[in-house]
Amino acid sequence: MFSGVTLPLVQWRFRRPSVLTWLVAAMLVLLPVLAVLQFLWLGQLSDAERERLQRNLRASTTEITTALDMELARVIVGLQVDGLTLHEQTWERYAERHAAWGAAAIDPAIVRGVLLADTEGGAATIRLRRWDTDTRTFVPAEWPAALKPVRERIRAEYHQFARTREGIAIRPSELFGPDGASLVMPVSPMAPAEPDGSPGRLTHVFGFTIVLLDMPRIERQVLPSLVSRHFGTPHTSDYHVAVLERDGGRRVVFEAEPGDAKALRRGTDVAIDCFGVGPEQFPLLRHALASLRLPARNEPRRNLFFSMFGGRRPGDNSAPRPGDDAERWRLLVRHRAGSLEAAVSYARLRNLALSFGILMLMTVSVGLIVIAARRAQALARQQMEFVAGVSHELRTPVSVIGAAADNLAQGVVTEPGRVKQYGSTIQNEARRLADTVERVLQFPGI
Repeated sequence: MFSGVTLPLVQWRFRRPSVLTWLVAAMLVLLPVLAVLQFLWLGQLSDAERERLQRNLRASTTEITTALDMELARVIVGLQVDGLTLHEQTWERYAERHAAWGAAAIDPAIVRGVLLADTEGGAATIRLRRWDTDTRTFVPAEWPAALKPVRERIRAEYHQFARTREGIAIRPSELFGPDGASLVMPVSPMAPAEPDGSPGRLTHVFGFTIVLLDMPRIERQVLPSLVSRHFGTPHTSDYHVAVLERDGGRRVVFEAEPGDAKALRRGTDVAIDCFGVGPEQFPLLRHALASLRLPARNEPRRNLFFSMFGGRRPGDNSAPRPGDDAERWRLLVRHRAGSLEAAVSYARLRNLALSFGILMLMTVSVGLIVIAARRAQALARQQMEFVAGVSHELRTPVSVIGAAADNLAQGVVTEPGRVKQYGSTIQNEARRLADTVERVLQFPGI
Protein backbone atom coordinates (compact mmCIF):
# COMPACT_ATOMS: atom_id res chain seq x y z
CA MET A 1 0.00 0.00 0.00
CA PHE A 2 3.00 2.31 0.48
CA SER A 3 4.65 1.59 -2.86
CA GLY A 4 2.91 4.54 -4.54
CA VAL A 5 4.38 6.94 -1.96
CA THR A 6 7.83 5.41 -1.54
CA LEU A 7 8.84 5.64 -5.20
CA PRO A 8 8.53 9.48 -5.51
CA LEU A 9 10.42 9.91 -2.25
CA VAL A 10 13.22 7.69 -3.53
CA GLN A 11 13.28 9.57 -6.82
CA TRP A 12 13.40 12.91 -4.98
CA ARG A 13 16.17 11.72 -2.65
CA PHE A 14 18.47 10.62 -5.46
CA ARG A 15 17.74 13.47 -7.84
CA ARG A 16 21.02 14.90 -9.25
CA PRO A 17 21.83 18.56 -8.42
CA SER A 18 21.16 20.99 -11.23
CA VAL A 19 23.84 22.92 -13.13
CA LEU A 20 22.77 26.09 -11.35
CA THR A 21 23.35 24.44 -7.98
CA TRP A 22 26.85 23.39 -8.99
CA LEU A 23 27.54 26.91 -10.30
CA VAL A 24 26.44 28.54 -7.06
CA ALA A 25 28.50 26.11 -4.99
CA ALA A 26 31.58 26.78 -7.14
CA MET A 27 31.16 30.55 -6.79
CA LEU A 28 30.73 30.28 -3.01
CA VAL A 29 34.07 28.46 -2.85
CA LEU A 30 35.85 30.57 -5.47
CA LEU A 31 34.98 34.03 -4.14
CA PRO A 32 36.65 33.60 -0.69
CA VAL A 33 39.70 32.09 -2.38
CA LEU A 34 39.87 35.08 -4.74
CA ALA A 35 39.49 37.45 -1.79
CA VAL A 36 42.43 35.86 0.06
CA LEU A 37 44.64 35.81 -3.05
CA GLN A 38 43.73 39.42 -3.81
CA PHE A 39 44.65 40.48 -0.28
CA LEU A 40 48.03 38.72 -0.45
CA TRP A 41 48.76 40.05 -3.93
CA LEU A 42 47.96 43.62 -2.93
CA GLY A 43 50.29 43.25 0.06
CA GLN A 44 53.13 42.19 -2.22
CA LEU A 45 52.24 44.98 -4.65
CA SER A 46 52.34 47.54 -1.82
CA ASP A 47 55.78 46.35 -0.71
CA ALA A 48 57.08 46.63 -4.28
CA GLU A 49 55.53 50.09 -4.64
CA ARG A 50 57.12 51.20 -1.37
CA GLU A 51 60.55 50.06 -2.52
CA ARG A 52 60.05 51.73 -5.91
CA LEU A 53 59.02 55.05 -4.36
CA GLN A 54 61.92 54.97 -1.91
CA ARG A 55 64.38 54.13 -4.67
CA ASN A 56 63.08 56.86 -6.98
CA LEU A 57 62.99 59.42 -4.18
CA ARG A 58 66.54 58.62 -3.11
CA ALA A 59 67.72 58.78 -6.73
CA SER A 60 66.00 62.11 -7.38
CA THR A 61 67.33 63.78 -4.25
CA THR A 62 70.83 62.39 -4.85
CA GLU A 63 70.81 63.73 -8.41
CA ILE A 64 69.78 67.20 -7.19
CA THR A 65 72.43 67.37 -4.48
CA THR A 66 75.09 65.89 -6.74
CA ALA A 67 74.28 68.46 -9.43
CA LEU A 68 74.64 71.30 -6.89
CA ASP A 69 77.88 69.90 -5.50
CA MET A 70 79.20 69.25 -9.01
CA GLU A 71 78.50 72.84 -10.03
CA LEU A 72 80.30 74.09 -6.94
CA ALA A 73 83.18 71.69 -7.62
CA ARG A 74 83.47 73.01 -11.18
CA VAL A 75 83.77 76.53 -9.80
CA ILE A 76 86.52 75.43 -7.44
CA VAL A 77 88.60 73.43 -9.91
CA GLY A 78 87.95 75.75 -12.82
CA LEU A 79 88.45 79.15 -11.22
CA GLN A 80 91.06 78.52 -8.53
CA VAL A 81 94.43 80.07 -9.38
CA ASP A 82 97.21 77.49 -9.09
CA GLY A 83 100.65 78.30 -7.73
CA LEU A 84 102.55 77.89 -11.00
CA THR A 85 100.23 80.25 -12.87
CA LEU A 86 100.54 82.87 -10.12
CA HIS A 87 104.30 82.53 -9.89
CA GLU A 88 104.87 82.82 -13.63
CA GLN A 89 101.97 85.28 -14.20
CA THR A 90 100.87 83.14 -17.16
CA TRP A 91 97.33 84.42 -17.31
CA GLU A 92 96.66 82.83 -20.67
CA ARG A 93 96.64 79.45 -18.94
CA TYR A 94 94.12 80.77 -16.45
CA ALA A 95 92.02 82.32 -19.24
CA GLU A 96 91.85 78.91 -20.89
CA ARG A 97 90.65 77.30 -17.68
CA HIS A 98 88.14 80.12 -17.12
CA ALA A 99 86.70 79.59 -20.60
CA ALA A 100 86.54 75.81 -20.06
CA TRP A 101 84.62 76.35 -16.83
CA GLY A 102 82.16 78.70 -18.58
CA ALA A 103 81.50 76.07 -21.25
CA ALA A 104 80.85 73.30 -18.71
CA ALA A 105 78.85 75.28 -16.13
CA ILE A 106 75.07 74.97 -15.92
CA ASP A 107 74.79 78.75 -15.71
CA PRO A 108 78.01 80.82 -15.84
CA ALA A 109 76.08 83.79 -14.40
CA ILE A 110 76.15 82.17 -10.95
CA VAL A 111 79.68 83.66 -10.58
CA ARG A 112 79.74 87.44 -10.26
CA GLY A 113 83.51 87.71 -10.36
CA VAL A 114 86.89 86.19 -9.48
CA LEU A 115 89.34 87.97 -7.17
CA LEU A 116 92.99 87.21 -6.42
CA ALA A 117 94.50 88.23 -3.08
CA ASP A 118 98.30 88.01 -2.69
CA THR A 119 101.35 90.09 -1.80
CA GLU A 120 103.63 92.02 -4.11
CA GLY A 121 107.39 91.82 -3.85
CA GLY A 122 107.37 90.18 -0.43
CA ALA A 123 105.59 93.11 1.21
CA ALA A 124 103.11 92.44 3.98
CA THR A 125 100.41 94.45 2.25
CA ILE A 126 97.64 92.28 0.85
CA ARG A 127 96.63 93.44 -2.59
CA LEU A 128 93.46 92.53 -4.42
CA ARG A 129 93.05 92.02 -8.14
CA ARG A 130 89.97 91.22 -10.21
CA TRP A 131 89.81 88.96 -13.26
CA ASP A 132 88.97 90.96 -16.37
CA THR A 133 87.58 88.77 -19.15
CA ASP A 134 88.21 91.49 -21.75
CA THR A 135 91.92 91.94 -21.07
CA ARG A 136 92.31 88.29 -19.93
CA THR A 137 94.32 89.27 -16.88
CA PHE A 138 93.91 90.28 -13.24
CA VAL A 139 93.55 94.04 -12.76
CA PRO A 140 93.80 96.01 -9.47
CA ALA A 141 90.60 96.25 -7.44
CA GLU A 142 89.39 97.72 -4.15
CA TRP A 143 88.43 95.50 -1.25
CA PRO A 144 84.61 95.27 -0.95
CA ALA A 145 83.21 96.06 2.47
CA ALA A 146 81.59 92.63 2.65
CA LEU A 147 85.03 90.99 2.34
CA LYS A 148 86.64 92.87 5.20
CA PRO A 149 86.63 89.75 7.45
CA VAL A 150 88.18 87.77 4.59
CA ARG A 151 90.91 90.39 4.24
CA GLU A 152 91.76 90.13 7.93
CA ARG A 153 91.83 86.37 7.71
CA ILE A 154 94.15 86.44 4.70
CA ARG A 155 96.44 88.89 6.49
CA ALA A 156 96.66 86.53 9.47
CA GLU A 157 97.34 83.62 7.12
CA TYR A 158 100.18 85.57 5.51
CA HIS A 159 101.90 86.22 8.85
CA GLN A 160 101.83 82.51 9.59
CA PHE A 161 103.02 81.67 6.08
CA ALA A 162 105.91 84.15 6.39
CA ARG A 163 107.09 82.37 9.56
CA THR A 164 106.69 78.75 8.45
CA ARG A 165 106.76 78.85 4.65
CA GLU A 166 104.40 75.90 4.78
CA GLY A 167 101.33 75.40 2.62
CA ILE A 168 97.93 76.63 3.70
CA ALA A 169 95.25 74.02 4.26
CA ILE A 170 91.67 74.99 5.09
CA ARG A 171 88.92 73.19 6.85
CA PRO A 172 85.82 72.38 4.80
CA SER A 173 83.77 74.86 6.84
CA GLU A 174 86.21 77.64 5.89
CA LEU A 175 85.63 77.27 2.16
CA PHE A 176 82.80 79.81 2.23
CA GLY A 177 83.45 83.34 3.35
CA PRO A 178 81.54 84.91 6.26
CA ASP A 179 79.13 86.55 3.83
CA GLY A 180 78.09 83.12 2.53
CA ALA A 181 78.36 84.32 -1.06
CA SER A 182 82.09 83.86 -1.68
CA LEU A 183 84.52 80.98 -1.92
CA VAL A 184 87.92 81.58 -0.32
CA MET A 185 90.53 79.12 -1.63
CA PRO A 186 94.30 79.09 -1.02
CA VAL A 187 96.55 78.98 -4.05
CA SER A 188 97.84 75.44 -4.50
CA PRO A 189 101.62 74.71 -4.29
CA MET A 190 103.69 74.47 -7.45
CA ALA A 191 106.17 71.87 -8.55
CA PRO A 192 107.63 72.87 -11.95
CA ALA A 193 108.70 69.94 -14.06
CA GLU A 194 112.43 69.23 -14.41
CA PRO A 195 114.01 69.00 -17.88
CA ASP A 196 113.66 65.23 -17.74
CA GLY A 197 109.90 65.55 -17.09
CA SER A 198 109.99 64.56 -13.42
CA PRO A 199 108.24 66.75 -10.82
CA GLY A 200 110.41 69.53 -9.47
CA ARG A 201 110.85 70.73 -5.93
CA LEU A 202 107.59 71.54 -4.15
CA THR A 203 107.27 75.25 -3.55
CA HIS A 204 104.47 76.93 -1.63
CA VAL A 205 103.08 80.14 -3.05
CA PHE A 206 100.99 82.52 -0.96
CA GLY A 207 97.72 83.70 -2.36
CA PHE A 208 93.98 83.23 -2.20
CA THR A 209 91.40 82.94 -4.95
CA ILE A 210 88.07 84.52 -4.00
CA VAL A 211 85.10 83.57 -6.15
CA LEU A 212 82.02 85.78 -5.73
CA LEU A 213 78.82 83.76 -6.14
CA ASP A 214 75.46 85.13 -7.22
CA MET A 215 73.48 83.41 -4.47
CA PRO A 216 70.07 84.90 -5.41
CA ARG A 217 70.46 83.42 -8.89
CA ILE A 218 71.44 80.04 -7.48
CA GLU A 219 68.54 80.03 -5.04
CA ARG A 220 65.86 81.41 -7.39
CA GLN A 221 66.82 79.91 -10.74
CA VAL A 222 69.31 77.05 -10.57
CA LEU A 223 67.79 75.31 -7.55
CA PRO A 224 64.12 75.58 -8.68
CA SER A 225 65.13 74.30 -12.10
CA LEU A 226 66.75 71.19 -10.61
CA VAL A 227 63.78 70.51 -8.33
CA SER A 228 61.26 70.92 -11.17
CA ARG A 229 63.29 68.59 -13.36
CA HIS A 230 63.17 65.75 -10.82
CA PHE A 231 59.90 66.39 -8.92
CA GLY A 232 57.75 68.23 -11.44
CA THR A 233 56.06 71.58 -11.12
CA PRO A 234 54.69 72.65 -7.73
CA HIS A 235 51.09 71.98 -8.83
CA THR A 236 51.85 68.46 -10.09
CA SER A 237 54.42 67.28 -7.56
CA ASP A 238 53.49 64.66 -4.95
CA TYR A 239 56.13 65.93 -2.53
CA HIS A 240 56.90 68.79 -0.20
CA VAL A 241 60.39 70.01 -1.14
CA ALA A 242 62.47 72.61 0.66
CA VAL A 243 66.11 73.54 1.18
CA LEU A 244 67.24 74.97 4.53
CA GLU A 245 70.48 76.41 5.77
CA ARG A 246 72.33 74.02 8.05
CA ASP A 247 73.31 76.74 10.50
CA GLY A 248 71.42 77.41 13.70
CA GLY A 249 69.03 79.84 12.06
CA ARG A 250 67.83 77.26 9.52
CA ARG A 251 67.01 79.94 6.98
CA VAL A 252 64.68 78.78 4.24
CA VAL A 253 66.71 78.82 1.04
CA PHE A 254 64.01 77.38 -1.20
CA GLU A 255 60.57 75.82 -0.97
CA ALA A 256 58.60 74.42 -3.89
CA GLU A 257 55.35 75.88 -2.55
CA PRO A 258 54.69 78.30 0.30
CA GLY A 259 54.40 76.32 3.50
CA ASP A 260 56.55 73.38 2.40
CA ALA A 261 59.35 74.28 4.81
CA LYS A 262 56.91 74.46 7.73
CA ALA A 263 55.40 71.10 6.78
CA LEU A 264 58.85 69.51 6.50
CA ARG A 265 59.86 70.59 10.00
CA ARG A 266 57.38 67.99 11.29
CA GLY A 267 59.18 65.13 9.56
CA THR A 268 60.81 64.09 6.31
CA ASP A 269 61.19 61.06 4.10
CA VAL A 270 64.67 62.09 2.92
CA ALA A 271 67.14 64.66 4.23
CA ILE A 272 70.45 65.11 2.38
CA ASP A 273 73.19 67.67 2.94
CA CYS A 274 74.50 69.48 -0.12
CA PHE A 275 76.24 72.54 -1.56
CA GLY A 276 79.72 72.02 -0.25
CA VAL A 277 82.94 70.18 -1.03
CA GLY A 278 85.13 68.40 1.50
CA PRO A 279 87.96 65.86 1.57
CA GLU A 280 85.51 62.96 1.29
CA GLN A 281 84.34 64.37 -2.05
CA PHE A 282 87.66 64.18 -3.87
CA PRO A 283 86.11 61.84 -6.48
CA LEU A 284 83.56 64.57 -7.21
CA LEU A 285 86.35 67.14 -7.59
CA ARG A 286 88.21 64.82 -9.96
CA HIS A 287 85.07 64.29 -11.99
CA ALA A 288 84.48 68.05 -12.12
CA LEU A 289 88.07 68.59 -13.26
CA ALA A 290 87.62 65.97 -16.00
CA SER A 291 84.37 67.63 -17.14
CA LEU A 292 86.29 70.82 -17.99
CA ARG A 293 88.12 68.93 -20.76
CA LEU A 294 91.37 70.84 -20.22
CA PRO A 295 94.42 69.94 -22.28
CA ALA A 296 97.13 68.07 -20.41
CA ARG A 297 99.43 71.09 -20.42
CA ASN A 298 96.86 73.14 -18.53
CA GLU A 299 95.55 70.50 -16.14
CA PRO A 300 96.87 71.18 -12.63
CA ARG A 301 98.65 68.49 -10.68
CA ARG A 302 95.82 66.85 -8.77
CA ASN A 303 97.78 65.95 -5.67
CA LEU A 304 98.86 69.61 -5.40
CA PHE A 305 95.50 71.03 -6.33
CA PHE A 306 93.62 69.10 -3.64
CA SER A 307 96.19 69.87 -0.95
CA MET A 308 94.20 72.89 0.18
CA PHE A 309 91.56 70.50 1.61
CA GLY A 310 93.90 69.09 4.20
CA GLY A 311 91.38 69.87 6.88
CA ARG A 312 94.10 71.03 9.34
CA ARG A 313 96.34 74.03 9.49
CA PRO A 314 100.11 73.62 9.63
CA GLY A 315 101.09 72.38 13.07
CA ASP A 316 97.47 71.58 13.99
CA ASN A 317 97.25 67.88 14.86
CA SER A 318 93.79 68.00 16.37
CA ALA A 319 90.91 66.01 14.98
CA PRO A 320 88.30 67.80 12.87
CA ARG A 321 86.00 69.83 15.07
CA PRO A 322 82.20 69.70 15.09
CA GLY A 323 80.88 72.21 12.62
CA ASP A 324 83.62 71.50 10.09
CA ASP A 325 81.03 70.08 7.71
CA ALA A 326 81.49 71.13 4.12
CA GLU A 327 77.81 71.24 3.13
CA ARG A 328 75.87 74.43 3.81
CA TRP A 329 72.37 73.33 2.82
CA ARG A 330 70.04 70.46 3.63
CA LEU A 331 67.51 69.19 1.10
CA LEU A 332 64.30 67.97 2.75
CA VAL A 333 61.60 65.97 0.97
CA ARG A 334 58.37 64.40 2.21
CA HIS A 335 55.36 62.95 0.47
CA ARG A 336 52.23 65.11 0.63
CA ALA A 337 50.31 62.20 2.15
CA GLY A 338 52.43 62.61 5.29
CA SER A 339 55.09 60.06 4.43
CA LEU A 340 55.89 57.44 1.82
CA GLU A 341 54.48 54.80 4.17
CA ALA A 342 51.21 56.72 4.47
CA ALA A 343 51.00 57.13 0.68
CA VAL A 344 51.56 53.41 0.15
CA SER A 345 49.01 52.51 2.85
CA TYR A 346 46.43 54.84 1.30
CA ALA A 347 47.00 53.30 -2.13
CA ARG A 348 46.71 49.82 -0.66
CA LEU A 349 43.42 50.62 1.10
CA ARG A 350 42.08 52.15 -2.09
CA ASN A 351 43.06 49.06 -4.10
CA LEU A 352 41.61 46.77 -1.45
CA ALA A 353 38.32 48.69 -1.48
CA LEU A 354 38.20 48.53 -5.26
CA SER A 355 39.08 44.83 -5.38
CA PHE A 356 36.63 43.78 -2.69
CA GLY A 357 34.00 46.02 -4.28
CA ILE A 358 34.42 44.05 -7.50
CA LEU A 359 34.18 40.77 -5.58
CA MET A 360 31.02 41.99 -3.83
CA LEU A 361 29.60 43.00 -7.19
CA MET A 362 30.36 39.52 -8.50
CA THR A 363 28.64 38.01 -5.44
CA VAL A 364 25.56 40.18 -5.91
CA SER A 365 25.54 39.31 -9.61
CA VAL A 366 25.60 35.57 -8.81
CA GLY A 367 22.76 36.12 -6.34
CA LEU A 368 20.73 37.97 -8.95
CA ILE A 369 21.43 35.21 -11.46
CA VAL A 370 20.20 32.59 -8.96
CA ILE A 371 17.05 34.60 -8.23
CA ALA A 372 16.40 35.08 -11.95
CA ALA A 373 16.93 31.37 -12.58
CA ARG A 374 14.56 30.44 -9.78
CA ARG A 375 11.95 32.83 -11.12
CA ALA A 376 12.43 31.44 -14.61
CA GLN A 377 11.90 27.94 -13.28
CA ALA A 378 8.79 29.02 -11.40
CA LEU A 379 7.49 30.76 -14.51
CA ALA A 380 8.14 27.67 -16.62
CA ARG A 381 6.29 25.57 -14.07
CA GLN A 382 3.38 28.01 -14.07
CA GLN A 383 3.31 27.93 -17.87
CA MET A 384 3.11 24.14 -17.84
CA GLU A 385 0.31 24.26 -15.27
CA PHE A 386 -1.43 26.91 -17.35
CA VAL A 387 -1.19 24.85 -20.50
CA ALA A 388 -2.51 21.80 -18.66
CA GLY A 389 -5.39 23.79 -17.17
CA VAL A 390 -6.28 25.46 -20.47
CA SER A 391 -6.16 22.13 -22.26
CA HIS A 392 -8.60 20.70 -19.72
CA GLU A 393 -10.88 23.74 -19.90
CA LEU A 394 -10.94 23.58 -23.71
CA ARG A 395 -11.28 19.81 -24.00
CA THR A 396 -14.45 19.59 -21.83
CA PRO A 397 -16.76 21.96 -23.83
CA VAL A 398 -15.39 20.68 -27.12
CA SER A 399 -16.22 17.07 -26.11
CA VAL A 400 -19.74 18.03 -24.98
CA ILE A 401 -20.42 20.03 -28.12
CA GLY A 402 -19.06 17.22 -30.31
CA ALA A 403 -21.14 14.53 -28.62
CA ALA A 404 -24.36 16.57 -28.77
CA ALA A 405 -23.78 17.53 -32.39
CA ASP A 406 -23.07 13.91 -33.29
CA ASN A 407 -26.33 12.71 -31.71
CA LEU A 408 -28.30 15.37 -33.53
CA ALA A 409 -26.61 14.62 -36.85
CA GLN A 410 -27.29 10.87 -36.64
CA GLY A 411 -30.98 11.35 -35.72
CA VAL A 412 -30.58 9.78 -32.33
CA VAL A 413 -32.59 12.62 -30.84
CA THR A 414 -35.79 13.42 -32.72
CA GLU A 415 -38.16 14.65 -30.08
CA PRO A 416 -38.56 18.40 -30.20
CA GLY A 417 -38.04 18.77 -26.46
CA ARG A 418 -34.83 16.74 -26.55
CA VAL A 419 -33.58 18.64 -29.58
CA LYS A 420 -34.21 21.89 -27.82
CA GLN A 421 -32.38 20.57 -24.75
CA TYR A 422 -29.37 19.53 -26.90
CA GLY A 423 -29.34 22.89 -28.60
CA SER A 424 -29.33 24.65 -25.23
CA THR A 425 -26.40 22.43 -24.10
CA ILE A 426 -24.42 23.22 -27.23
CA GLN A 427 -25.13 26.93 -26.75
CA ASN A 428 -23.94 26.89 -23.10
CA GLU A 429 -20.79 24.94 -23.86
CA ALA A 430 -20.01 27.23 -26.80
CA ARG A 431 -20.38 30.25 -24.50
CA ARG A 432 -18.10 28.52 -21.97
CA LEU A 433 -15.59 27.83 -24.71
CA ALA A 434 -15.69 31.46 -25.86
CA ASP A 435 -15.10 32.68 -22.27
CA THR A 436 -12.12 30.34 -21.94
CA VAL A 437 -10.62 31.59 -25.21
CA GLU A 438 -11.11 35.20 -24.07
CA ARG A 439 -9.24 34.50 -20.83
CA VAL A 440 -6.41 32.84 -22.76
CA LEU A 441 -6.14 35.91 -24.97
CA GLN A 442 -5.95 38.15 -21.89
CA PHE A 443 -3.11 36.11 -20.31
CA PRO A 444 -0.24 37.60 -22.44
CA GLY A 445 -1.28 41.05 -21.26
CA ILE A 446 -1.02 39.91 -17.64
